[in-house]
Amino acid sequence: MLEGLAFRACLRADAEAVWRACFPQLPSAYIHEMLARAESVWRNGRGAGVVACLDDQIVGFGQVTLWARTAEISDLSVTESQRGRGIGTALLKHLIRLGAAQRNVIEIGVAQRNVRAHALYQRLGFRHERTLLLDLGQGVEPVHYLTLSVDQLTEHF
Repeated sequence: MLEGLAFRACLRADAEAVWRACFPQLPSAYIHEMLARAESVWRNGRGAGVVACLDDQIVGFGQVTLWARTAEISDLSVTESQRGRGIGTALLKHLIRLGAAQRNVIEIGVAQRNVRAHALYQRLGFRHERTLLLDLGQGVEPVHYLTLSVDQLTEHF
């Protein structure tokens, strides 16, 4: 793991830092709402929002939500200037471990246009399950949903 990289539960108070670091293209109010939902999910024992911190600075965010049959990873993002350093992979593995402790299947969605993220998910063992047409804020587009069986996890997790 990258020296100085740590993970912790995300708090509502992190909203501005998460917005600036990970989602500057989205309205700040949307990030405040997202973190309020993540905190509610955590309080209800149905998942967690997690920030990745490098030397105490937020450089990534992701969340895992527990559904009836799956643990869904969503809203994974790393600060643009820090991409390609292994932070996203480490954060994703952390979220997978959190989900795998509670469910047998991990699910993640990825826009078809996000080739880099799709390749990462496949490298970690995720397999294509289905494709939906969704509006992720840039118009309707194909979104691939991939799954990972906890039985398939290797010693790398």
